[in-house]
Amino acid sequence: MKASDICAALRERYQQPEWSLFFEVGSGTGGNCRRHADALAMNMYPSRGLSIVGMEIKVSRGDLKRELVNPDKAEEIARYCDEWYLVVPKGLVREDDMIPTPWGVMECEDGKLRITKKAERLPAQPVTKEFMAAVVRCAGRVDAETLQNARNEAYREQRESYERRLKDEVERRTKSFEELKQQLADFEKATGKSINRYTDVEILAENIKLAENIEILYRRYGGLQTIRGMMEDFLQKTSEIVPLKEAGQQ
Repeated sequence: MKASDICAALRERYQQPEWSLFFEVGSGTGGNCRRHADALAMNMYPSRGLSIVGMEIKVSRGDLKRELVNPDKAEEIARYCDEWYLVVPKGLVREDDMIPTPWGVMECEDGKLRITKKAERLPAQPVTKEFMAAVVRCAGRVDAETLQNARNEAYREQRESYERRLKDEVERRTKSFEELKQQLADFEKATGKSINRYTDVEILAENIKLAENIEILYRRYGGLQTIRGMMEDFLQKTSEIVPLKEAGQQ
């Protein structure tokens, strides 16, 4: 499990409007910052005491052990909190781990958080201006991140829309090309003529026109036999006219 997985689970647990959630909260700003908390959640309801919950996220045994060796480091921020929690993957904390008595433990499994050790109530100190400045800075960073996420989402939607349109156009043109390819194959099969880069398209077009004209004649005059009869009749009448002309000249 990664720290980002636990952060996602914290966002699911500490949601608006009841909670405001911040990550990487410093004890102050500038030179006054001596320590960071991985996460800080503040309750927005006065009826629930506007409690502040500080959290340290640990995803490895080595990281957890280093935290437990020197738990006093957390006091830089824990002193402003009403509760303090270790947030870990399920099974990371063992029975022989020396968890400070006031600290609680949340375990993450399948994107859900479960409290396995309830934190004791701490005597929280009043929040200082330095600490408030650090929290406000985190709030601004969250707003900037939200804006960037919105931009990324808009870009993603635009790109997906473009890719869908591109895919549809490619499929349409591919289908049209395949249809033309099949028509060409049918034409070549029917005519016995192969069309390639060396084909004289103008001559081929003239031949097709000639064939179409013959077909028109065939349909209009009832076939070749009729045309032949018409031609023979024409020749017969011509042969009759020519002798008459010759007799007149004499």
